[in-house]
Amino acid sequence: MAPPRRGPAAVAAVAAVLFCALAVAVTARHGAPFPLDGSLHRWGARHRGGPWRGLSIAVTSSGTGITAYALAALGGAVGRRGRRALLVGAVAGLAHLAAGQLLRTAVALSIDRARPPAADWAWHASGPALPSGHTTTSAMVAGLFVVAALHRLRGRARAALIPVAVLWAFAVGATRVHLGMHWPTDVLAGWLLAVVWVALVAPLVHPAPVPDRAAPIKPEPAQPDPVGRVSRALGRSPAAPAQLQRHGDHGQDHDDGDGR
Repeated sequence: MAPPRRGPAAVAAVAAVLFCALAVAVTARHGAPFPLDGSLHRWGARHRGGPWRGLSIAVTSSGTGITAYALAALGGAVGRRGRRALLVGAVAGLAHLAAGQLLRTAVALSIDRARPPAADWAWHASGPALPSGHTTTSAMVAGLFVVAALHRLRGRARAALIPVAVLWAFAVGATRVHLGMHWPTDVLAGWLLAVVWVALVAPLVHPAPVPDRAAPIKPEPAQPDPVGRVSRALGRSPAAPAQLQRHGDHGQDHDDGDGR
Protein backbone atom coordinates (compact mmCIF):
# COMPACT_ATOMS: atom_id res chain seq x y z
CA MET A 1 0.00 0.00 0.00
CA ALA A 2 1.29 3.45 -0.92
CA PRO A 3 2.12 5.78 2.01
CA PRO A 4 -0.52 8.44 2.78
CA ARG A 5 -0.03 11.82 1.17
CA ARG A 6 0.50 14.34 3.95
CA GLY A 7 1.22 17.41 1.80
CA PRO A 8 -2.38 18.59 1.23
CA ALA A 9 -3.32 17.96 4.87
CA ALA A 10 -0.34 20.00 6.06
CA VAL A 11 -1.21 22.87 3.71
CA ALA A 12 -4.82 22.80 4.92
CA ALA A 13 -3.70 22.82 8.56
CA VAL A 14 -1.42 25.84 8.10
CA ALA A 15 -4.08 27.79 6.19
CA ALA A 16 -6.71 26.92 8.79
CA VAL A 17 -4.52 28.17 11.63
CA LEU A 18 -3.85 31.44 9.80
CA PHE A 19 -7.53 31.88 8.99
CA CYS A 20 -8.57 31.29 12.59
CA ALA A 21 -5.93 33.74 13.84
CA LEU A 22 -7.20 36.38 11.44
CA ALA A 23 -10.83 35.74 12.36
CA VAL A 24 -10.03 36.03 16.07
CA ALA A 25 -8.13 39.28 15.50
CA VAL A 26 -11.03 40.76 13.51
CA THR A 27 -13.57 39.67 16.11
CA ALA A 28 -11.46 41.16 18.90
CA ARG A 29 -11.62 44.51 17.07
CA HIS A 30 -15.39 44.13 16.58
CA GLY A 31 -14.85 44.15 12.82
CA ALA A 32 -13.01 47.49 12.75
CA PRO A 33 -10.51 47.71 9.87
CA PHE A 34 -6.81 47.37 10.50
CA PRO A 35 -4.54 50.28 9.55
CA LEU A 36 -3.45 48.47 6.39
CA ASP A 37 -7.11 47.91 5.50
CA GLY A 38 -7.77 51.62 5.58
CA SER A 39 -4.65 52.51 3.59
CA LEU A 40 -5.37 50.08 0.74
CA HIS A 41 -9.05 50.99 0.73
CA ARG A 42 -8.21 54.67 0.22
CA TRP A 43 -5.67 53.79 -2.45
CA GLY A 44 -8.31 51.87 -4.39
CA ALA A 45 -10.75 54.76 -4.18
CA ARG A 46 -8.15 57.11 -5.69
CA HIS A 47 -7.38 54.80 -8.65
CA ARG A 48 -10.75 54.05 -10.18
CA GLY A 49 -10.64 56.52 -13.02
CA GLY A 50 -10.53 55.81 -16.72
CA PRO A 51 -10.97 52.23 -17.88
CA TRP A 52 -9.88 50.71 -14.56
CA ARG A 53 -13.33 50.74 -13.00
CA GLY A 54 -14.93 48.95 -15.94
CA LEU A 55 -12.10 46.41 -16.08
CA SER A 56 -12.40 45.68 -12.37
CA ILE A 57 -16.16 45.19 -12.68
CA ALA A 58 -15.68 42.74 -15.54
CA VAL A 59 -13.07 40.74 -13.62
CA THR A 60 -15.00 40.76 -10.35
CA SER A 61 -18.19 39.58 -12.10
CA SER A 62 -16.40 36.45 -13.30
CA GLY A 63 -15.88 35.35 -9.71
CA THR A 64 -19.49 34.61 -8.88
CA GLY A 65 -22.82 33.37 -10.25
CA ILE A 66 -23.26 31.34 -13.42
CA THR A 67 -19.74 32.05 -14.67
CA ALA A 68 -18.12 30.68 -11.53
CA TYR A 69 -20.26 27.53 -11.54
CA ALA A 70 -19.63 26.95 -15.24
CA LEU A 71 -15.91 27.20 -14.58
CA ALA A 72 -16.25 24.81 -11.63
CA ALA A 73 -17.90 22.25 -13.90
CA LEU A 74 -15.14 22.72 -16.45
CA GLY A 75 -12.53 22.38 -13.72
CA GLY A 76 -14.00 19.08 -12.65
CA ALA A 77 -13.95 17.76 -16.21
CA VAL A 78 -10.35 18.74 -17.02
CA GLY A 79 -8.20 15.83 -18.07
CA ARG A 80 -11.02 13.27 -18.28
CA ARG A 81 -11.90 11.24 -21.36
CA GLY A 82 -15.22 9.85 -22.41
CA ARG A 83 -18.71 11.26 -22.09
CA ARG A 84 -19.49 9.56 -18.81
CA ALA A 85 -16.20 10.60 -17.22
CA LEU A 86 -16.70 14.20 -18.34
CA LEU A 87 -20.21 14.27 -16.87
CA VAL A 88 -19.05 12.79 -13.57
CA GLY A 89 -16.22 15.30 -13.39
CA ALA A 90 -18.51 18.25 -14.12
CA VAL A 91 -20.96 17.20 -11.41
CA ALA A 92 -18.10 16.70 -8.95
CA GLY A 93 -16.77 20.17 -9.75
CA LEU A 94 -20.19 21.73 -9.15
CA ALA A 95 -20.52 19.86 -5.85
CA HIS A 96 -17.05 21.00 -4.84
CA LEU A 97 -18.02 24.65 -5.27
CA ALA A 98 -21.56 24.38 -3.88
CA ALA A 99 -20.42 22.71 -0.67
CA GLY A 100 -17.61 25.22 -0.32
CA GLN A 101 -20.11 28.04 -0.64
CA LEU A 102 -22.16 26.61 2.21
CA LEU A 103 -19.07 26.61 4.40
CA ARG A 104 -18.14 30.14 3.38
CA THR A 105 -21.66 31.45 4.06
CA ALA A 106 -21.78 29.82 7.50
CA VAL A 107 -18.41 31.32 8.44
CA ALA A 108 -19.34 34.78 7.16
CA LEU A 109 -22.61 34.82 9.10
CA SER A 110 -20.89 33.71 12.28
CA ILE A 111 -18.25 36.45 12.09
CA ASP A 112 -20.64 39.05 10.64
CA ARG A 113 -18.07 41.72 9.84
CA ALA A 114 -19.35 44.96 8.35
CA ARG A 115 -18.23 46.05 4.89
CA PRO A 116 -16.60 49.40 4.14
CA PRO A 117 -19.05 52.34 3.94
CA ALA A 118 -21.50 51.89 1.06
CA ALA A 119 -20.67 55.39 -0.19
CA ASP A 120 -17.23 54.05 -1.17
CA TRP A 121 -18.56 51.19 -3.28
CA ALA A 122 -18.10 51.32 -7.05
CA TRP A 123 -20.37 48.30 -7.62
CA HIS A 124 -23.20 46.58 -5.80
CA ALA A 125 -22.64 44.16 -2.90
CA SER A 126 -24.51 42.45 -0.08
CA GLY A 127 -23.94 40.23 2.93
CA PRO A 128 -21.18 40.12 5.56
CA ALA A 129 -17.66 41.07 4.59
CA LEU A 130 -15.38 38.32 5.90
CA PRO A 131 -14.47 36.18 4.08
CA SER A 132 -15.05 37.83 0.71
CA GLY A 133 -17.53 35.75 -1.27
CA HIS A 134 -16.17 36.53 -4.74
CA THR A 135 -12.62 35.93 -3.54
CA THR A 136 -13.42 32.60 -1.90
CA THR A 137 -15.48 31.41 -4.86
CA SER A 138 -12.87 32.24 -7.49
CA ALA A 139 -10.06 30.77 -5.39
CA MET A 140 -11.98 27.52 -4.90
CA VAL A 141 -12.53 27.25 -8.64
CA ALA A 142 -8.92 28.17 -9.42
CA GLY A 143 -7.72 25.61 -6.90
CA LEU A 144 -9.76 22.94 -8.65
CA PHE A 145 -8.00 23.76 -11.92
CA VAL A 146 -4.61 23.68 -10.21
CA VAL A 147 -5.24 20.24 -8.69
CA ALA A 148 -6.56 18.98 -12.04
CA ALA A 149 -3.43 20.22 -13.78
CA LEU A 150 -1.14 18.63 -11.20
CA HIS A 151 -2.90 15.26 -11.20
CA ARG A 152 -4.17 14.90 -14.78
CA LEU A 153 -2.13 17.06 -17.15
CA ARG A 154 1.46 17.12 -18.33
CA GLY A 155 3.81 19.39 -20.21
CA ARG A 156 2.66 22.71 -21.65
CA ALA A 157 -0.97 22.25 -20.69
CA ARG A 158 -0.06 21.99 -17.03
CA ALA A 159 2.48 24.82 -17.23
CA ALA A 160 -0.10 27.15 -18.81
CA LEU A 161 -3.18 26.29 -16.76
CA ILE A 162 -1.74 26.71 -13.27
CA PRO A 163 -0.53 30.34 -13.56
CA VAL A 164 -3.66 31.41 -15.47
CA ALA A 165 -5.92 29.99 -12.74
CA VAL A 166 -3.89 31.52 -9.92
CA LEU A 167 -3.67 34.96 -11.57
CA TRP A 168 -7.42 34.97 -12.23
CA ALA A 169 -8.21 34.23 -8.57
CA PHE A 170 -5.76 36.89 -7.44
CA ALA A 171 -7.27 39.44 -9.82
CA VAL A 172 -10.81 38.77 -8.59
CA GLY A 173 -9.70 39.28 -4.99
CA ALA A 174 -7.83 42.48 -5.85
CA THR A 175 -10.88 43.96 -7.58
CA ARG A 176 -12.94 43.56 -4.41
CA VAL A 177 -10.60 45.98 -2.71
CA HIS A 178 -10.24 48.22 -5.77
CA LEU A 179 -14.00 48.61 -6.04
CA GLY A 180 -14.29 49.44 -2.34
CA MET A 181 -16.60 46.58 -1.34
CA HIS A 182 -14.20 44.68 0.92
CA TRP A 183 -11.38 45.33 3.29
CA PRO A 184 -8.10 43.68 2.23
CA THR A 185 -8.26 41.32 5.21
CA ASP A 186 -11.65 40.10 3.94
CA VAL A 187 -9.89 39.08 0.73
CA LEU A 188 -7.02 37.47 2.60
CA ALA A 189 -9.49 35.47 4.66
CA GLY A 190 -11.20 34.30 1.47
CA TRP A 191 -7.92 33.05 0.02
CA LEU A 192 -7.04 31.20 3.24
CA LEU A 193 -10.44 29.55 3.52
CA ALA A 194 -10.25 28.49 -0.13
CA VAL A 195 -6.83 26.94 0.40
CA VAL A 196 -8.20 24.86 3.26
CA TRP A 197 -11.13 23.69 1.16
CA VAL A 198 -9.15 22.97 -1.99
CA ALA A 199 -6.42 21.08 -0.16
CA LEU A 200 -8.96 18.79 1.52
CA VAL A 201 -11.72 18.44 -1.09
CA ALA A 202 -10.29 19.02 -4.58
CA PRO A 203 -8.17 15.81 -4.44
CA LEU A 204 -11.47 13.92 -4.11
CA VAL A 205 -12.51 15.34 -7.48
CA HIS A 206 -9.08 14.76 -9.04
CA PRO A 207 -7.31 12.00 -7.08
CA ALA A 208 -3.55 11.90 -7.20
CA PRO A 209 -2.20 9.27 -9.58
CA VAL A 210 -0.98 6.08 -7.94
CA PRO A 211 2.75 5.58 -8.61
CA ASP A 212 3.62 2.54 -10.71
CA ARG A 213 4.95 -0.34 -8.71
CA ALA A 214 8.03 -2.12 -10.01
CA ALA A 215 7.23 -5.58 -11.33
CA PRO A 216 8.67 -8.36 -9.16
CA ILE A 217 11.80 -9.95 -10.57
CA LYS A 218 11.08 -13.52 -11.58
CA PRO A 219 13.87 -16.07 -11.16
CA GLU A 220 15.25 -17.41 -14.40
CA PRO A 221 14.15 -20.98 -15.19
CA ALA A 222 16.75 -23.62 -14.49
CA GLN A 223 18.64 -24.85 -17.52
CA PRO A 224 17.92 -28.46 -18.54
CA ASP A 225 20.42 -31.00 -17.22
CA PRO A 226 20.23 -34.09 -19.49
CA VAL A 227 23.08 -35.86 -17.67
CA GLY A 228 21.35 -35.41 -14.34
CA ARG A 229 18.04 -36.71 -15.71
CA VAL A 230 19.66 -39.81 -17.19
CA SER A 231 21.61 -40.43 -13.98
CA ARG A 232 18.49 -40.14 -11.83
CA ALA A 233 16.64 -42.48 -14.18
CA LEU A 234 19.45 -45.09 -13.74
CA GLY A 235 19.46 -44.62 -9.98
CA ARG A 236 22.86 -42.97 -9.94
CA SER A 237 24.05 -39.59 -8.78
CA PRO A 238 24.98 -36.99 -11.40
CA ALA A 239 28.62 -37.57 -10.46
CA ALA A 240 28.43 -41.27 -11.42
CA PRO A 241 29.61 -40.82 -15.04
CA ALA A 242 32.72 -39.05 -13.87
CA GLN A 243 33.39 -41.80 -11.32
CA LEU A 244 32.89 -44.45 -14.01
CA GLN A 245 35.34 -42.60 -16.21
CA ARG A 246 37.94 -42.61 -13.45
CA HIS A 247 37.43 -46.34 -12.84
CA GLY A 248 37.85 -46.95 -16.53
CA ASP A 249 41.11 -45.06 -16.53
CA HIS A 250 42.43 -47.16 -13.61
CA GLY A 251 41.44 -50.37 -15.38
CA GLN A 252 43.30 -49.33 -18.49
CA ASP A 253 46.40 -48.63 -16.42
CA HIS A 254 46.29 -52.20 -14.98
CA ASP A 255 45.97 -53.71 -18.43
CA ASP A 256 48.95 -51.74 -19.64
CA GLY A 257 50.99 -52.98 -16.68
CA ASP A 258 50.15 -56.63 -17.35
CA GLY A 259 51.21 -56.19 -20.95
CA ARG A 260 54.64 -55.08 -19.86
